[in-house]
Amino acid sequence: MKLWLYQFYLLARTSWPFLIYDFERSFAVDIEKKINTIKTEEMAGINLRVDNGLLFRSKENFGLGLTSIIDHYERMQLIKCELLQNSIDSTVQKLYHVRADKNAKLSKVWKATNLSSVVMLRLS
Repeated sequence: MKLWLYQFYLLARTSWPFLIYDFERSFAVDIEKKINTIKTEEMAGINLRVDNGLLFRSKENFGLGLTSIIDHYERMQLIKCELLQNSIDSTVQKLYHVRADKNAKLSKVWKATNLSSVVMLRLS
């Protein structure tokens, strides 16, 4: 039941802040470290020697199918970029393009604007 709360309550409660605010990816990494190192393993009733990947692998690959906080953060950031990029308002589109140009210079840092064009190519 605790894992269900993690998947369907905690992740749902973080969707709005991850979508609206410009947190760094390291923020999501820190949250995942604090939550996943001990708590989810205890909640799942698995031994500490078991690989953490068991929690986040798909059920087809013999995992529990939970969503990682980092994956959830990245997904929300990509959704935000797509909403800004495809907005009806031209001012919002300009804001996105200014942000994308600024983030293009940060090649070593994960930014959703750097990936949004790659995602759109895969979808089409």
